[in-house]
Amino acid sequence: METYKGKTPWTCGFAKEGEKQVAQRWLLRNRYHCKIIASEYNLQQQEIIEATKPFNKRPNKDTYLQDLDKKIEARLDLYFGRSK
Repeated sequence: METYKGKTPWTCGFAKEGEKQVAQRWLLRNRYHCKIIASEYNLQQQEIIEATKPFNKRPNKDTYLQDLDKKIEARLDLYFGRSK
Protein backbone atom coordinates (compact mmCIF):
# COMPACT_ATOMS: atom_id res chain seq x y z
CA MET A 1 0.00 0.00 0.00
CA GLU A 2 2.81 2.37 0.82
CA THR A 3 4.30 2.01 -2.65
CA TYR A 4 1.13 2.56 -4.71
CA LYS A 5 1.18 5.95 -6.43
CA GLY A 6 -1.87 5.51 -8.69
CA LYS A 7 0.14 4.73 -11.79
CA THR A 8 0.45 1.58 -13.85
CA PRO A 9 2.49 -0.51 -14.05
CA TRP A 10 2.79 -0.61 -10.29
CA THR A 11 6.35 -1.22 -9.16
CA CYS A 12 6.45 -1.93 -5.45
CA GLY A 13 10.20 -2.32 -5.23
CA PHE A 14 10.21 -6.00 -4.28
CA ALA A 15 12.78 -8.28 -5.84
CA LYS A 16 11.61 -11.08 -8.11
CA GLU A 17 10.42 -14.30 -6.44
CA GLY A 18 13.15 -15.89 -4.39
CA GLU A 19 15.28 -15.57 -1.29
CA LYS A 20 15.70 -11.80 -1.55
CA GLN A 21 11.94 -11.21 -1.77
CA VAL A 22 11.35 -13.49 1.23
CA ALA A 23 13.86 -11.43 3.22
CA GLN A 24 12.20 -8.19 2.12
CA ARG A 25 8.75 -9.40 3.18
CA TRP A 26 10.15 -10.66 6.49
CA LEU A 27 11.70 -7.25 7.17
CA LEU A 28 8.44 -5.44 6.38
CA ARG A 29 6.42 -7.77 8.61
CA ASN A 30 8.83 -7.13 11.46
CA ARG A 31 8.61 -3.38 10.96
CA TYR A 32 4.81 -3.51 11.08
CA HIS A 33 4.86 -5.77 14.15
CA CYS A 34 7.18 -3.38 15.96
CA LYS A 35 5.04 -0.37 15.08
CA ILE A 36 1.88 -2.12 16.27
CA ILE A 37 3.45 -3.29 19.51
CA ALA A 38 5.05 0.09 20.24
CA SER A 39 1.91 2.08 19.40
CA GLU A 40 0.42 4.04 22.27
CA TYR A 41 -2.99 2.77 21.12
CA ASN A 42 -2.04 -0.87 21.67
CA LEU A 43 -4.07 -1.90 24.71
CA GLN A 44 -1.99 -5.07 25.22
CA GLN A 45 1.38 -3.32 24.97
CA GLN A 46 2.33 -3.75 28.63
CA GLU A 47 1.21 -7.39 28.61
CA ILE A 48 3.42 -8.09 25.58
CA ILE A 49 6.40 -6.36 27.18
CA GLU A 50 5.97 -8.44 30.35
CA ALA A 51 5.68 -11.64 28.30
CA THR A 52 9.00 -10.95 26.54
CA LYS A 53 11.03 -10.41 29.72
CA PRO A 54 11.71 -14.14 30.32
CA PHE A 55 12.88 -14.53 26.71
CA ASN A 56 15.33 -11.65 27.07
CA LYS A 57 16.89 -13.37 30.09
CA ARG A 58 17.66 -16.57 28.12
CA PRO A 59 21.39 -17.15 27.81
CA ASN A 60 21.24 -18.57 24.26
CA LYS A 61 18.43 -17.01 22.23
CA ASP A 62 19.69 -18.49 18.93
CA THR A 63 18.90 -22.03 20.07
CA TYR A 64 15.37 -20.97 21.01
CA LEU A 65 14.79 -19.30 17.62
CA GLN A 66 15.65 -22.41 15.59
CA ASP A 67 12.67 -23.89 13.73
CA LEU A 68 10.57 -20.89 14.74
CA ASP A 69 8.31 -21.27 11.68
CA LYS A 70 7.31 -24.76 12.80
CA LYS A 71 6.74 -23.59 16.37
CA ILE A 72 4.50 -20.74 15.24
CA GLU A 73 2.44 -23.03 13.03
CA ALA A 74 2.02 -25.51 15.89
CA ARG A 75 0.96 -22.74 18.24
CA LEU A 76 -1.62 -21.46 15.74
CA ASP A 77 -3.03 -24.97 15.53
CA LEU A 78 -3.11 -25.23 19.30
CA TYR A 79 -4.85 -21.92 19.97
CA PHE A 80 -7.01 -21.46 16.88
CA GLY A 81 -7.35 -24.95 15.42
CA ARG A 82 -5.69 -23.84 12.20
CA SER A 83 -2.35 -22.78 10.80
CA LYS A 84 -1.36 -19.87 8.58
